[in-house]
Formats: sequence, structure tokens, C-alpha cells
Amino acid sequence: MLPLPRTRQGSHHRILDQLKVSNCTRAPTVSKATISSVPPLIKGLVKSVENMAFETVGAQVFQKTAKEQLEQRWSNVTSFSETSQNTVIISSSLDPRFKKLKFLSAEDSFKVQVKLRMKAVEALQLKPLVAERETTESPSPSDKPGASQLRVHSLIDSDTSSEDEDRDAEEPGVKIRKEILAYFGEKSIPKKENPLQWWKKNEPRFPSLSRLAKSYLCIPSTSTPSERLFSAAGNICTKKEQA
Repeated sequence: MLPLPRTRQGSHHRILDQLKVSNCTRAPTVSKATISSVPPLIKGLVKSVENMAFETVGAQVFQKTAKEQLEQRWSNVTSFSETSQNTVIISSSLDPRFKKLKFLSAEDSFKVQVKLRMKAVEALQLKPLVAERETTESPSPSDKPGASQLRVHSLIDSDTSSEDEDRDAEEPGVKIRKEILAYFGEKSIPKKENPLQWWKKNEPRFPSLSRLAKSYLCIPSTSTPSERLFSAAGNICTKKEQA
């Protein structure tokens, strides 16, 4: 490869300095970084590229190409799609740091909330919260109702109207809707705080959403830590073989 002229070398160095590539690539590798941080990071990088001003034609071409490539390569995680799973975007919505979804339009943000509600209802139908408590707290023989108590309960239930039964059936969906409205209505937490610790503290307030958060926020934003672990394990095994 032929070396670049000094003038072009200086132009490329100025471009890299303004892009601050080292800081952007280091951000996802920090401890406990989840996939929810990827869309805000990509949108921030695209915005920083747009705001740069270059005088030379070569630098302007590079700026345009970099912006187009970023938007093209990461469009599947920075835009909402009706036909896809939207795993990364849902993960961002469940992260109390990025739940405002500023990288999406207001219309797409509302669609994400609707999608989140549907997933919470599906998860509740598959494994109700009441069933989880029943597995941990088995009733004692003294707590079991007798025959007379069962007859009383049957008389009470016979007086229940169908409208009350329909209202009880809709209750889980109503609770989840209230959870979502309350969750997205609150302010976002600072970026430096741990979202997992926040969910651990606020799980009693948002029981249905917290179950989804456990599933989505466990996805790492990068495979670098696991690759480093395999490399370290390989070095240890190699040293043992040599010994």
C-alpha cells in the first residue's frame, strides 16, 4: 500500500480526531454493558458525523460515506419494524436509562410500547405471577378449606355476574397497561447507574415488566468479554500442556 501524502495524512488525522473513534469503540466493552445501549450509541455517532464541518472535498466525501454506511449497517437495530422481533429496541425500552427512545420517532415509540404490552401479556399467560408464588408457598393442611367452606364459596360464586367475570379476565391486561404508562411516564435514570439494580429495586412496582427486563437486559452488547475468557482459558491450557 502506497503511503498517503502528508497533506492527506493530516486531513485523515483531523477526521479521526473529530470522530473520536477510540471512545466510541470502547464504550460497549465496559463492564455490564447490555445490548440496550447500542441504538443510542449508533444514533449518537451518526449525529456527531453530521455535525462535523470539513473544508476539503475528500473529507466531505468521507463524512457522507461514513454516515451512509452507519445508517445502512445498523438500520435493523435503530429503526422499528412491524415484521421483525425488534429485540434490540425492546431491550432499550426496558432500560430505564434509554426508555424515552429518543432515537425513534414519536409514532414508532408508541408502537414499541404497544409491542411491549403484547409481550408482557403473552409472558403472563405462559407463566402467571400467581403460579410463581404458589410454588414457593404451599398451603398447610389447616389452611385448606373444608366441605362446608367449599359450599359457601360455591353459593357466593353463583351470585357472580358474567360482567364481573369478564372484568376479572381483563384485569391482567389492565394492570400491564397501567404498568407501562407509569414506567414510561417517569424520568429516565442517569446513564452511569446500573439498570439491573434499578429493576431489582422497582420490581414490586412493575412485576410484569421486570420479568421482561430480566430476559432482554441479560443480552450483552458485545462478545468481547467472552472471547477474552476463551483466550485466557486457551493460554492456561497451553501452559499446562507445556508444563
